[in-house]
Amino acid sequence: MGKMEMRRQLFHATVGIAIVALIYLDVLKWWSLLAILAAGSVLILLSRKYRVPIIYWFLKRFERPEVMEIFPGKGSFFFVLGAFVVVLIFDKSIAMASIIICALGDSLSHLVGKWVGRVKHPFSNTKFIEGHIAGAIAGALGAMLFVSPLTALVAASIAMFVEGIDVEFRMSWILDDNLIVPLTAGIVMFLIGSIGF
Repeated sequence: MGKMEMRRQLFHATVGIAIVALIYLDVLKWWSLLAILAAGSVLILLSRKYRVPIIYWFLKRFERPEVMEIFPGKGSFFFVLGAFVVVLIFDKSIAMASIIICALGDSLSHLVGKWVGRVKHPFSNTKFIEGHIAGAIAGALGAMLFVSPLTALVAASIAMFVEGIDVEFRMSWILDDNLIVPLTAGIVMFLIGSIGF
């Protein structure tokens, strides 16, 4: 595994933890996340044609080269979009648990899958069950700060399993992990809460 991927996953986890901390402190609300998305959209469009100072520095260190030309900052954009959606839809504890599952679980699943992965995910040619187990455990441990341990473990396990499914269709690029993982985790936690667990 290259240094770029290590940096990407560390950045992913750090940004996720920071977003959760700011939501917990009532600094970030749905409308501020929407404003960040709007500003990010402008920066993405500019970054496709220009080397925007500071933004370009981050892109060179954290963005995959194959994404740079088409959708620079894709991972960050979808991470903020995922945070926005769960903050808008769910109560604060579920939203924070969903984001931390994505931040910790998704990051660790990629690293562990690439380092020690041997058993392929049944619905993917590139992802490994060992990564998803590690991601589910890490995500659940983080989510336990906000929801019950059982709810956290079930939500993280299902979200990480869904993250591993390869979906191919014309617009499949919109099914980014950073959107799918928190949304899936949030739905699972909401449903568990609705049936009284």
